[in-house]
Amino acid sequence: MLRAFHALTRPARVALPISVFLGALASAAFLSGCSDSEQQASRPPEGPSEQVLRDADEHMWAQAVHAGTLGAFTDYVQNFTYGKHAAEARERIAALETQAGKDADESAWAAARQPDTAAAYADYLRDFPASAHAAEARERQAALDPQQARRQADEQSWAEALRLGTQVSLREYLRQFPNGTHAAEARQQIAALGAEPAVEAKAGTPSDKKDVASKAKPKRGLSQAATTGAGAQGANRAPSSTGAKPSFRSFWRSLFPQPSK
Repeated sequence: MLRAFHALTRPARVALPISVFLGALASAAFLSGCSDSEQQASRPPEGPSEQVLRDADEHMWAQAVHAGTLGAFTDYVQNFTYGKHAAEARERIAALETQAGKDADESAWAAARQPDTAAAYADYLRDFPASAHAAEARERQAALDPQQARRQADEQSWAEALRLGTQVSLREYLRQFPNGTHAAEARQQIAALGAEPAVEAKAGTPSDKKDVASKAKPKRGLSQAATTGAGAQGANRAPSSTGAKPSFRSFWRSLFPQPSK
């Protein structure tokens, strides 16, 4: 092979290394291109750029503002939870929900006033117990339904009796509503309140017992003094009575002398 190389002409011998070098460069370029294509194939697809996301955020926000509805702002928050206008969108949602509640309240109130019956006001109060028209609805219901008015007065009187928590307040409730909803409970509480002082008086305290004992001692001293005085008087009187007996016997014997034995 070396002889064949020397047999080549000089230009041919010079061109051979150049061709080999160029072939090597081509092979290296081919391999580099293959590796780049493999790396690109292995990379995940890139998402939309930041600018594209900002543009989409602004576009959807403009649509929500233009619509001005609860559904539009809700859709914006669902798609852009951390978007540029997310906080403002939530504020508008809250305001729209409040307004929707007020509108529903007014509509239901108008519907209840149209028939102007106790049942209609009861339905309204069931759906809107804390609304702006709740007090007026209860007044109209009480005026149209005497039984409802009495039940309402019963509950108010019972609440006042519980607030005071005394026998007087509970008896006042029973005076107004002897057969009321809470009559049995009122009687039980009255009995419980009446039993408490009796138990305390029966049990007493150590200081009370000492006071009773100290008060009882002078009485016993007085009784002893009285007994002693009575005994002294009896002792003083004894000689007089004893002395009276001989004189009586002498007088008796003088009247009726006995025969001598």
